Amino acid sequence: MNLDPVKKLMYEQDFTAAEKLLQKGLKTEKDKFMIFYFLGLVHFELRNLDKSIQFFEKSLNLRPNNISVYIKLAVLYQTMGDTESSKNNYLKSIELDSNQIRSYYGLYQLKPKLLKDEYYDKIRDISLHAKENSTDLAISKFLLSKFEIIKKNLKKELALLQDAHETIFNANLQYNRESDFYYKKIMQKFHNKIEYLNLDNSDKQKYTKPIFIIGLPRTGSTLIESIISTANNNYLSFGESSFFHMGILEQIKKKNLFNNENYFSVNNIELNLKELKEYLYKRYSQFSSSDNENEKEIIDKSLDNFFNIETILKVFPNAKIINSTRNIFSNFGAGNGTRTHDLLVGNETLYH
Repeated sequence: MNLDPVKKLMYEQDFTAAEKLLQKGLKTEKDKFMIFYFLGLVHFELRNLDKSIQFFEKSLNLRPNNISVYIKLAVLYQTMGDTESSKNNYLKSIELDSNQIRSYYGLYQLKPKLLKDEYYDKIRDISLHAKENSTDLAISKFLLSKFEIIKKNLKKELALLQDAHETIFNANLQYNRESDFYYKKIMQKFHNKIEYLNLDNSDKQKYTKPIFIIGLPRTGSTLIESIISTANNNYLSFGESSFFHMGILEQIKKKNLFNNENYFSVNNIELNLKELKEYLYKRYSQFSSSDNENEKEIIDKSLDNFFNIETILKVFPNAKIINSTRNIFSNFGAGNGTRTHDLLVGNETLYH
């Protein structure tokens, strides 16, 4: 089966259409490994985690030593909170190929103590041979910094963390530069100078009670999202989609505000709400495989929506905004991992 059309649809994030193509392929293709594998990917994006696992396991039955499948399964189980199954799949991928830096990172995410001393030399070797400004290089430097905590080598730890941050920023340089410029320059100048066009909400709203979760990292936003989405089947969870951010950026790019000369000469921003709403409806619906998707509501946990609250309420007047906050010392402890976690106890508070 030619998977290029499937890859194109997935790149465009039209996962429902991609699933339909793959299901057709199952009826005609003899070698079903890649079809099962891509169905696993598609259902992961559609939040059908049980189905995703089933398809990955089917692909694994055909090729028992495929490393990519073990890593995907590890991520799936990690998402579902099954730490033991996730750990076993990460360990299996390392057993098959010890150069899988994302498996070491996955183990660390599960439990910092799973990052064993015996992994240090291999991770260091990966960092020396990784491509410049690659995600693998950033991850390896991040993990190496954790070994320096144990050695109580603060300067080296911070240097490695800084290198990791710069590397991951450079790995997606254009997007990150535009985002940086948007938040530091454009939002600072235009946050109260936005002119909304096509401000007509008379059309029937596709999503009437959407929930947007905002707040700083490590404040419990993921827990809040999980509680709501698991307790109410009427909500589809989209994680940190950044759809509002991307939709606004698309309109700003057309005005060439990322050119410094244009930035200084413009006094306000025009946002076409009808265009933004159509963009958002398309993006959210592409992640739904439900036959009754029009009856579903959405949860968006993009923390950067803090900057977009006014626009969110223009597009979705009945939206619920949840701001997740945490005791500042506990928040610092969670962000700095093993150094302070024994000293601090979290105290989460929700503001509606």
